[in-house]
Amino acid sequence: MAVVTGLSVYMTTPQFQQSWRSFCGAIGGGLSWLWNKITVLFQSATQVVTKAVEKNIAKAKEIIRRKQNQDYYWIASKVTFNRRGVSKTTYFPCMPIPAVAAAAYVRAGGDVFASSKAAARRLAIAVNGGTPVGPEIHGGIGYFWHYHARRRIGGHIFYL
Repeated sequence: MAVVTGLSVYMTTPQFQQSWRSFCGAIGGGLSWLWNKITVLFQSATQVVTKAVEKNIAKAKEIIRRKQNQDYYWIASKVTFNRRGVSKTTYFPCMPIPAVAAAAYVRAGGDVFASSKAAARRLAIAVNGGTPVGPEIHGGIGYFWHYHARRRIGGHIFYL
């Protein structure tokens, strides 16, 4: 149990958060670049980007559905797919994170995925108490339903 506490403290430091964002951004950028390179050249940019986002969403759903019957959280990595001037952003569950660390991460402005709507709502309440904002969705394809903590403090808490 001491290991989890130590891990939670480390994961909430600004240095770790910046390093983790850089790491997830590099993975997202690599995935985006790879997808753009293997896509058929004759497809329109909108079709290419839309297919890439749809594949990302399907993969995210596959990862989350395995844990939907328990409270489980992941750091959400922001992934942007670009092709010939067309750009769309989505999110991907990147790394598991304990609930206490997830609350601290959201409080600091980070985004997370929750294994269910109920788990997302519980985490939003844990971030700063009170009634959370949501559920809501905005941004079109690539965005997920989510909650915010009361008074929109911190980041998004996405769920399927």
